[in-house]
Amino acid sequence: NATTFLVLHAKNLNITEAKLTSSGGGMATVTYLPEYEMVYLDFFASPIAVGEVTLEIDYIGVLNERDNTGFYREFFWKAIGEISYLLAGNFQPIYARK
Repeated sequence: NATTFLVLHAKNLNITEAKLTSSGGGMATVTYLPEYEMVYLDFFASPIAVGEVTLEIDYIGVLNERDNTGFYREFFWKAIGEISYLLAGNFQPIYARK
């Protein structure tokens, strides 16, 4: 069935814009649900049809460096005295929203 909304995990994210770039397009009204660490994207003006769609989200987020959960930055020694960094993800259900 077509829908007019999407609900996504959004812990520590500031979504500045969400839009559909397929199925007729349309901008979403963004409503945060902080008690659930989620965001509600309302596409009431242009319902999302059944089938493949593309959702573009502009956001600002904090890259986790304290623990290895969610999307985080890790370092490694490239050579003696030379540190390099990589980005990794630990998306087990409890960490996926980070």
